[in-house]
Amino acid sequence: MQEQENESIKAKPRHIHIKHGHCQNGKRSKEFVAWVGAKQRCTNPRVKQFKDYGGRGIRMCPEWLHDFAAFFAYIGPCPLGKSLDRIDNREGYEPGNVQWSTRQEQAVNRRTSNQYIARRLREAASGENPDFAGSQTLPKAA
Repeated sequence: MQEQENESIKAKPRHIHIKHGHCQNGKRSKEFVAWVGAKQRCTNPRVKQFKDYGGRGIRMCPEWLHDFAAFFAYIGPCPLGKSLDRIDNREGYEPGNVQWSTRQEQAVNRRTSNQYIARRLREAASGENPDFAGSQTLPKAA
């Protein structure tokens, strides 16, 4: 009897897999791929982009970190031609700071974008963002 119990324990999987319907027939949904990529950028120092995300303190909220279903329930299906974007790129992947955006919309929100820098400088001048004051300047026009 003891031997049978040990064999049944060995046969049990180590990880519990939750079915969410976003990995079927070996193909992952765009939403699932976006969630995995965001998690990797925030948590895995071996990922090339980690220095720009987790390395500067960008995190994924605890509710989403291990729960794709919670992430998907918040953000919903990805519209055609869009990908995951953080609204304020100084903040993490969390409710109120993520959306689906086009490449053009995301380009404006990059830290190196003149429009982004100008917006942050305006915030600093108005007192809305004192941490940004003097930290960057607009690039010289070519």
